[in-house]
Amino acid sequence: MTNILVAYASWKGTSQEVAAEIAGILREQGAQVDLEAAGKMRSVEGYDGVVLGASVRMGRPNSAAIAFLRRHVAKLASIPTALFIVCMTMKDCTEENIKTAESYMDKLKTAAPAVKPMAEGLFAGQMVPEVFPWPASKLITREAMGDAGDYRDWEAIRAWAAGLAAKLAG
Repeated sequence: MTNILVAYASWKGTSQEVAAEIAGILREQGAQVDLEAAGKMRSVEGYDGVVLGASVRMGRPNSAAIAFLRRHVAKLASIPTALFIVCMTMKDCTEENIKTAESYMDKLKTAAPAVKPMAEGLFAGQMVPEVFPWPASKLITREAMGDAGDYRDWEAIRAWAAGLAAKLAG
């Protein structure tokens, strides 16, 4: 049985929920899956593959994801690894927004160039202004407030996850 780690770096739980959905799909396909916060993982030994997800805020991937990549680069470079990001940029899946989201993904990949992801996912997130702490809540523009809502495309997330199982098995 393939042993997979699905790690996430999430500010307010959106990426954690996406990671949990991915973990569930991988389990349905027969993998043994651990779902853990990236910041709490001290070792990735014993895993046959890793999926790492990061929230993006104001153009920057969550720093816990970057730290995870740097801390585990040697192991991640030697096993199948997939990366995904969750950002409001992907709310509208335009060519320009895809390029912007890819630039966020590039920031993750730059943190550990030896890690060559075998799959990359770009997913929309959600905007829930009332959960943002001060002062972030004061920095959200009226225009951004108009974007309040959940824009995650669960079918796209499930389809991406379903394609991972065979790749992660090596």
